[in-house]
Amino acid sequence: MKKVLKILNIFIVSLFFIVLVDFLLGQFLNNEQKAVLNSREHVPYFGYMNLGLMENKQYFDDVNFFKDAEKDDVKVAIFGGSTGQPLSEQYFSDKLSEKLHKKVTVKNFSAAAQIHRQHLHAILELLPKYNPDIVIFYGGFNDLWVGTWADPRPGYPYNFYYVGEVPTATRFFVENSAICMLLQEKFNLFFSPKKFWKSVFVCTDEWQKIDADKYIETLGLAKKVTETFESKYYGKTRFVAFYQPFQDTDYFEKAQKMVQEKIKGLDYVYDLHNAFDGMGDVYTDICHVKEDSGANEHIIDLMSDITAKKFPLK
Repeated sequence: MKKVLKILNIFIVSLFFIVLVDFLLGQFLNNEQKAVLNSREHVPYFGYMNLGLMENKQYFDDVNFFKDAEKDDVKVAIFGGSTGQPLSEQYFSDKLSEKLHKKVTVKNFSAAAQIHRQHLHAILELLPKYNPDIVIFYGGFNDLWVGTWADPRPGYPYNFYYVGEVPTATRFFVENSAICMLLQEKFNLFFSPKKFWKSVFVCTDEWQKIDADKYIETLGLAKKVTETFESKYYGKTRFVAFYQPFQDTDYFEKAQKMVQEKIKGLDYVYDLHNAFDGMGDVYTDICHVKEDSGANEHIIDLMSDITAKKFPLK
C-alpha cells in the first residue's frame, strides 16, 4: 500500500510540475500559432472571421459591419488574407472618396490564412444584408500556397483537415497547452496533413494546374454572384480582384505563371504581383510587408486608382 501511495504521490507531483511549466511557458512564449488561433472567430459557412470584426458579439447576425457608413456613402467591401488585414479602412476610404468625388466607406473583412473560396461564401452572407456598391478581392497567395503546407486540396480552407480530421482531444491539448503547441509547431508531433498528400500529388504539374484553375474559377464565380445584387450607384454591385504581390517561390512556380497568363484575358482581375519592385526591402517573409515600408499604402493607392477608373460615378 505504501508503495502505491508513493507512486501516486510522485505522479501527482510530476503532473503538477508539468502543468506549472506548461503555464509558465505559455506566459512567456511568443507563439505565432497561438496568436493566429486566438485571432479568429468561427462563424457559419465561411469558416472564421477576424475576431476584431465581431466586436465581442456572440452572434454573427448581431454585428453591423457598416455601422459607420452614412446613408449616401458608396460602400466598399474588401476580402483578403493576412496580407489584407493591415490595409487601412480609413486610408482606403479617403483615397476612393478623393478619386470618386463622393464619400466612400470601406470595410475590410480580411482574415489570416483565408482563401477566396471562403470569401465566395462570405459575400453570399454579407451582400444581401449590406448591399455594398463594390466588392474587392485582394489575394492569390493563400489560394496557391496553403496546399503546400496545410490542407492540400485546392479550394479547401487551410485548416479544413484540422477541423474535420484531427480528434477533438488532440485539438484541445494543442490549442490550450503551450508544450503541445510548441511540439506540434516544430515537429508536427500530433497531426499532419501529409496523409492527404499522396492522393493529391502536392506541387506536381497536375496539382499546380488544378490549383491555378480553382483560383481563377473562384474569381469568376465571385463576380457572377456579386453582380446579382443591387447597388444604389451602379445598378448592380461591381466586382474587381487584385492578384497580390509576393516573393517568387519554387513550390508553385508553374501555378503562379498559369494564373498570371490567365489574368491577361480577364477584365475584372488585375495583376499586382510586381507592385513592390523598386521599393527596396519591404518584405518580412514571403508575402507580408513591413509596417513602415509604405507598401500597404502603395497597394491601396494602386487599387483605389484602378477601382475608381473602372467604376466611375456618373
